[in-house]
Amino acid sequence: MTRRMLVWVVPLLLSCAARPSAGPPRLTARAGANGAFFPELPQIRTLADVRDHQGERAEIHGRYEVTPVAQGAGQPVNIVLADGTELCRAYWPIARELQLHDQPIVAIGTVHLSLLPGVEVERLMADPGARLGPEGQMPLLPQVSHKRDLERNRGRWVSLIGAVRRVRALDELHARIELELGDGTRVSADRAPLVNWRGVAPGSTVTTVGKIAGDSPTTVLGVSIPCPGNVARCGVD
Repeated sequence: MTRRMLVWVVPLLLSCAARPSAGPPRLTARAGANGAFFPELPQIRTLADVRDHQGERAEIHGRYEVTPVAQGAGQPVNIVLADGTELCRAYWPIARELQLHDQPIVAIGTVHLSLLPGVEVERLMADPGARLGPEGQMPLLPQVSHKRDLERNRGRWVSLIGAVRRVRALDELHARIELELGDGTRVSADRAPLVNWRGVAPGSTVTTVGKIAGDSPTTVLGVSIPCPGNVARCGVD
């Protein structure tokens, strides 16, 4: 690895490095009138708060999100703030925290901005309103087969179920795919793995995992492999 590469890679790793938490998630804290659990600390709820308090110990409020399938060199774990900002918590899923996926959490830690927003977590707790999944297991993703499912899951990872209408190679590695949901709604995804989608027959029903774009519910990001039929845990386990 060249010196120039190290200059970029080392800060990136540090910006998304998991630190040991004080134990498993807990539901014992109670918020004050302003929503703070620890009023002596600044609260982080948006990117503006991150900018104002980067490098400081703070109370972070957000939604815990595990990327359910590998994306490039990692499978990031993020804390998603109210404005959609993703604070990188780790590069790979943390077994003891899987049950928190897609649930509101409160973390104590230090936020920072380097190549991407990140957080070094000291303590992680489930918000009192969180509904925890099975311990040590990634919860089932919401199933999307109609337009109404797209709308209610904007910005979230889902299992898409639909009929393949088109698979078009973009380059040697990636394809653009188009799926038709049960009510006729069409969704599209670029940069799907071509090697996995090349042989899928048009008209066949498949399940695949992807993240619905927050600004365009018919656009899907990070699409994984196709599974024939309706498969609840396609590509996740």
